[in-house]
Amino acid sequence: MSDFYTGDKLNDLIEDVFLRAKKEIIIISPFIKLDDQYKKVIDKATEDHDVHLKLLIGKNEDDIYRSISKEDLEYFKSHSNISILYEPNLHAKCYMNYNEAVITSMNLYDFSANNNVEAGVHLKKVMIGNSNSFIDCYNSFDKIIEEAHCIFIQRPVFKKKLFGLAKDFHGTKTLHDITDDFNISDFSYQKVSISSFQDPVVINTQETKTTLERRRKKPERKSSISNSANNRNNIKEETQKFGYCIRTREKIPYNPAQPLSRDAYYEWLEWKNMDYSENYCHKTGRNSNYQTSMRKPILNSDYENENIWGAVWG
Repeated sequence: MSDFYTGDKLNDLIEDVFLRAKKEIIIISPFIKLDDQYKKVIDKATEDHDVHLKLLIGKNEDDIYRSISKEDLEYFKSHSNISILYEPNLHAKCYMNYNEAVITSMNLYDFSANNNVEAGVHLKKVMIGNSNSFIDCYNSFDKIIEEAHCIFIQRPVFKKKLFGLAKDFHGTKTLHDITDDFNISDFSYQKVSISSFQDPVVINTQETKTTLERRRKKPERKSSISNSANNRNNIKEETQKFGYCIRTREKIPYNPAQPLSRDAYYEWLEWKNMDYSENYCHKTGRNSNYQTSMRKPILNSDYENENIWGAVWG
């Protein structure tokens, strides 16, 4: 489903896409210059520290401050769950959350918003059927983001409470920051991808700061599945205690018959589509590139669920 927007309605739509985000906000714009209104909207949309803000800028590899001002860069760096990336050939402009996207001519630049004639197309995720322009859009930009240069990575730190049933925000941890000396042409420069960095850190109340320091990065994901990995999929499922929600990647009890978190499951019940494409593998938490579903929650496995929408989560 798509709709065409221009003028003030386009500005309002982009703000609404940010505000409706529950999992992530993706800002793709070669040039960034925020006005106070956009800052207020982004602040409101990221009040939940679990919302991952991804910012991809481009051009001007000799001086990134021609793509984004120091003031705006520091503003984005103040967010707890933020990834700032750079793609030298970027010209596209797109603003997304997990369910919708705006592909537009407009940079997130206050002059463009207020003075230029701009237009955009609104794409929405279709819940029934797998043919979806939004999914094509999301996958394309997700690949660009994965291959882009990481400039700044910061993640929230949470503490578990109530026996792991809840968590408190416990601060932020900067995992990567080369904003002051980013230079692709530097001989010593080494590109780092976003998948090299862990998701938000959740620690037990007994966990010490020293322990947290050891958990800075997760292992790099391999591009192909080895025979040994395939063999591991055949291990009896009951040997694994924890798995991942196939929609949000939240850590949940391992149960292929119930591969969604409580909130995601009741959201799924609105449509009850067993073959609706999801994001992650229930067993490993790996990005599935929309190859998992309620029917097939595990990548590279023959396991399948029957129609289970009558079940109660628990």
